[in-house]
Order: sequence, then C-alpha cells, then structure tokens
Amino acid sequence: MKTQKFVVLNDEELQRIDSVSVDILENTGVHVESDRAMEVFHGSGAHVDRKSGTVTIPESLVRDALKKTPSRIKLYDRELKHCYEIGGGLGIAAPGHNAVKIIDHVSGEHRDAVCSDCADFARLVDAIDDYEAIAVPMMPQDVHPKSTILHGFIHTASNTTKHVYFSPDSSDATVGVIELSRMLCGRDDLSKGSPVTCQLSPTSPLVWDREAVEGVMSCAEAGIPLSFLPQPFSGMTAPITTAGLLAQHNAEFLSGLVLSHAVRPGTPIIYGTAWTTFDMKKANIIICSPEAAALRVAGVQLAEYYDMPSHTIGPDADAHFYDEQLGWEKLLTTLSALGAGVDLIVNAGLFDSAWTVSLEQVVLDAEILSICRRFMQGVPVNDTTLALDTIKQVGPGGHFMESPHTLEQLRAGALWEATVSNTFTSKQWEERGKPSAQSNAAALVDALLSSHTPKTPGSGVVQDMRELVEQFEKSHGTE
Repeated sequence: MKTQKFVVLNDEELQRIDSVSVDILENTGVHVESDRAMEVFHGSGAHVDRKSGTVTIPESLVRDALKKTPSRIKLYDRELKHCYEIGGGLGIAAPGHNAVKIIDHVSGEHRDAVCSDCADFARLVDAIDDYEAIAVPMMPQDVHPKSTILHGFIHTASNTTKHVYFSPDSSDATVGVIELSRMLCGRDDLSKGSPVTCQLSPTSPLVWDREAVEGVMSCAEAGIPLSFLPQPFSGMTAPITTAGLLAQHNAEFLSGLVLSHAVRPGTPIIYGTAWTTFDMKKANIIICSPEAAALRVAGVQLAEYYDMPSHTIGPDADAHFYDEQLGWEKLLTTLSALGAGVDLIVNAGLFDSAWTVSLEQVVLDAEILSICRRFMQGVPVNDTTLALDTIKQVGPGGHFMESPHTLEQLRAGALWEATVSNTFTSKQWEERGKPSAQSNAAALVDALLSSHTPKTPGSGVVQDMRELVEQFEKSHGTE
C-alpha cells in the first residue's frame, strides 16, 4: 500500500477552524484599499463601510463562493497541449520565484540576479523531469524595478514549455504578465486553458492592499488560475498559536475567494499556504520551523475540506548556505507537504528564507523531491512484487542477480536511483575525487546547460513581448 497521508486535524477541528474564519469575515471583516474592489464586494451582497474601507462578508456569500469553486484545475503548458489536473493530491513541483540574489554557479559569487540568470534557470528546469512546472525565478536587477517581473517572465517562458507560475508586485504588472501570456500561447481567452498561474497575497492581518486586490480582479476577469497565499506571521500579524494562525489565514483566503467569484463565477482557485512563525528572541521570520511543517499538513487538509486544489511552499530553508541545516529543513518542508497530499509545491532552488536562488540547489532539491515521492509510494504488494515464483526458482543458497525478475523490476523502477547523492563505497568515492553532493550538482548543471536546448516560441513572439514591455516602461515614465 501507499504511505498513509499525514494529518494533524480531525473533522471536528476542521469544522471549528471554518466556523471561526466565517465569524471573522462576518463580524470583523477585511480592510480593502480599492474603491473598485469595494464596489464588487458591495454588488455581491457584502456589507461595505466606505469611510473605513471595511468589508464584512456574510456566511451565505462564503458558502456560495465555495460551491462555485472548481474541485479540479488543468494547468497547461506553453503550447496548450500537455496539462496536469490538480485537485487530487498530484504533488507536482516547481522551483521558487521572485528571488533577488543568486549564487553564481561558476564563480560562487553571491550577487544580484539579472535577466540572463532567469534564462539559464529556465533552461535547466526545462531539462529536469522532477519539475512539472516552473516559476519566474528571479526579479532581475538589471532592469527598471517596475518591469522586473515582466522581463523575468519573458526570459523564463521563452526558455521552457512548462507551465509558468508567477507572483507580480503590482496590479499593472499583473495585467502586463496576462498580456504576455496571451502572446506566448496565441490565445486571447485564457479561461479555456492557461499556460500560467498567478499567486497573490493579502496583507495580514485582514487587509487587501490596492495592488494585490486589483490584481486579483484582473486575473479573475481573465479566467486564469489564482493561488491566494496569505502570509501571516505568528505573534506579529496573527495570533501566536497555530490554531489562531490557521483561522486568520483561512479567513483571509476566503475573502479573496468571494471576491474572485463575484468578478467571474467559477474562477479556478488554489488554496495557497506559505506558513511562517516568528522568532521573538531574534526578531526574525522562520519558514522551516516544526510548526510551519505541521501547518503545511493542515493547509492541505483545509483545501480538501473545501474540495479544492492545494499549494504550499517547499523545499524551503532558512539556512544561508550549503550545510546540514539546509538539508534537514529542505527534507522536512518537502516531506510534510507531499506527505499531506499537496497538489502543487513551489520553492525549489531557494534558501536564505527564499531571498536567494542557486542553480545547484535546483538540482539538489530535485533529488529531495524524488526521495520524498518515492517514500510516499510505500510498499506495493502484489503477485509480481512478492516474487514467489522467483524465490522458488532461485531456492536456498542461490542469488537473484541473473534472475529475469530482477532485471525487469530494475528497469521498471523498483528501487530509487540517486542522481547527485553519493552512493559509492568509500574507496570509489575517493577514486572520484571525494565529490560532495553540491559538487555533483554543479557538474550536472554545467552538463545540462551545455547540452539541453529548449523549444523556443514561434517566430516573432518574443520580439512582440519585448515591445509590449517597452510600451509598459514608457507608460511608467522609464527609458
């Protein structure tokens, strides 16, 4: 059987969290910093206090929005051909996004990320089967800040055919990426199949700022999948207790859900989670605490409670460089998410609390993902795997090296095989120069970048996308 899914909440606890979240929305509400969004909320039946900007949402609106939310979502590739249907615990993975620093895989320098780094990153991910999707990995620092996500998107999406996950930093940038996506796939109506998913976040506690909430409305109008990712900090912008953190997070998520369906009923929504705790002694945010790992499981359970796809962050690390801490944090955050049955896990390749990216880490995280996925497969028991006939044929004192069953099952993937982990004997390892897993990953990065050529978009598409960005920059007063 497969390894049983992790759970941290029982049915009664899930119902109580849901009840408290609805109470928060009905009686406390959310602050909305957009007149347009308040109009949409008002039109849907929510109570709007325009003077204070507070929107309170009746339970009936929440329940109605939940009924309209698709339980399954198809994520398409750039050519709108291959897709993954999420909503059943598929566990697809994508590297992380929006890093501003990179560890140069040639020089080892810790430097600002630039556009060419996004292209290299995308080419590498395009060659690695452990990643079914990709995110815009970096906010390149060699372009104007207002258009950084647009440049990052072009360099990413033109170097892979995989589904692209993006998180814009302004409402204008959201619209810009939507337009670039239409150019990329040659389709105006993205509601019939989108090559992109957008992540947007409220500001805890219980605030939708103008840039985020108007981005939500633009995505809903376009019909592209949306992942709402509240990021409350325990003891700072949310209660210090994990249950209180869950309830507030859930209320913030549900407020975005109601707005999306008010704009476009049936908008594809993913239950997003990016759990953090706060170290009061060090005054620092922690994304890899044991509590954050348990909350990853809880987030998947809440998504299943509402019958919708789930997303969380991982493999994650607070560690600043390649060390033991990095390893255990990455493993814990990945296993807790995949063990719970998450649909989409995003953040591979990042560390330093998601500020820094590394191409070597992309390869190392692919190894961690494959280990955790293999663990979750459990122990399959059937006539073939029990191998009774083979055991009888070999008999006492024999060996199985030359058995047809051994070769067949080896080719079928009966045992996990390492890519960059050192699984040699000590003598073999010494003969190979005593490589570390990191140096093995670096060698694989070089090999893939030199040998893999991704499929490029159609003729003229990239140029049209660049012209759109030029117009965007001119409209914002940039050269």
